[in-house]
Amino acid sequence: MSAPRVFAGMFVTIIVFAIVTYWMTGSLVVTLLESIAALILLQLGYFLCVGFLVWKQAKRSVSIMVGEPAASGEDKHAHMAGAPFNQPGSLGN
Repeated sequence: MSAPRVFAGMFVTIIVFAIVTYWMTGSLVVTLLESIAALILLQLGYFLCVGFLVWKQAKRSVSIMVGEPAASGEDKHAHMAGAPFNQPGSLGN
């Protein structure tokens, strides 16, 4: 999933959260504070997920360079299966 799509999803989530919070509390101050807290938690979660994916890929790359076999049932190139540069065809088309 691309970063702009993730950020658009986060934006929509925060807007819906703010609307519901305002509807439930009727307070702009509470809505603003809770929305900021939710935004920080969403960003933290996104950062941790991206960090985990980078760590997992780095661990896989090191194990391939060292020559260790892939984990049982795991294809070394499964993470690249849907990449556009792995599709057959000429570059000019």
